[in-house]
Amino acid sequence: MILILATLIACVIHEGGHYLAARLFGKRLRFRFAWGRFGVPSFVWDMPHFFQCECWKAKVIAAAGFGAELLAA
Repeated sequence: MILILATLIACVIHEGGHYLAARLFGKRLRFRFAWGRFGVPSFVWDMPHFFQCECWKAKVIAAAGFGAELLAA
């Protein structure tokens, strides 16, 4: 039970990092449900396209999930 809770919290922190970075740049991420590899369900987010924001901003949004995990650790 603790392992499941820890995994869910880690996912929320990771995805929250992407979300907060996008909001910092005035963009909105769209989260949706999708079927991943081998039929495993997952939530994915649609990245702002490079023509909608500058390239470096898109890279920061993409890296923000890992950065949020580092800050939480």
